[in-house]
Amino acid sequence: MFEKKKIPAWVMGSAPAPVYTAAVTTTPSATHTTAPSFTPPTAATQGPSYGGMEVDSDDNQLNGAPTGHPAPPRYYKLEFPTFDGGVDPLNWLNQCEPFFCGQRTLASDRTWLASYHLRGAAQTWYYALEQDEGMPSWERFRGLCQLRFGPPTQGTRLAELARLPFLSSVQDYSDRFNSVLCHASNLNSLQKAELFVGGLPEHLKADVEMRSPQDLQSAMYYARV
Repeated sequence: MFEKKKIPAWVMGSAPAPVYTAAVTTTPSATHTTAPSFTPPTAATQGPSYGGMEVDSDDNQLNGAPTGHPAPPRYYKLEFPTFDGGVDPLNWLNQCEPFFCGQRTLASDRTWLASYHLRGAAQTWYYALEQDEGMPSWERFRGLCQLRFGPPTQGTRLAELARLPFLSSVQDYSDRFNSVLCHASNLNSLQKAELFVGGLPEHLKADVEMRSPQDLQSAMYYARV
């Protein structure tokens, strides 16, 4: 037999419902400590940073070195020219120089960077050169490149300037004069001007000589006008 359970009186409504309260346990309050204050660095004490490296506020360049040390190389978006050995290499070699200057290329890196941009016969020539003597210095590379691909008469450029014929126009004569002049050395400004004027036709030569140009650029200008 099942024992019949007695129904509480508050359920039947004959007595008020009990009120349940949760026991509250009190614990000693912890001592409150104030976190140390943090003052962010100002521009006067520390420059902005990027990736942990300080930024030089003068030129906005990343500078991983301590203050007072030289900044790392700056890199510009410049195209390095190529050379295939089909023309006089002097213009190509001279164009390499401002690239190295602008990119702050180390002297030890210049030859391999230039050799990477060789094409065709020039690339084959350099491969054979490196097999024989290894990677040359940049100055030796310049000299060997001019010996291999430059004009064969390196030592007679001054005489060639003196005999350079005037064929068609002042512009054509000036261009050919400059192409030969870039291989000649030990000439001062007045000597270059006199050699240029000496190759002009007589009616032009007389007019230019009357103005007594002291440098090549002035002589070329007077010849054109």
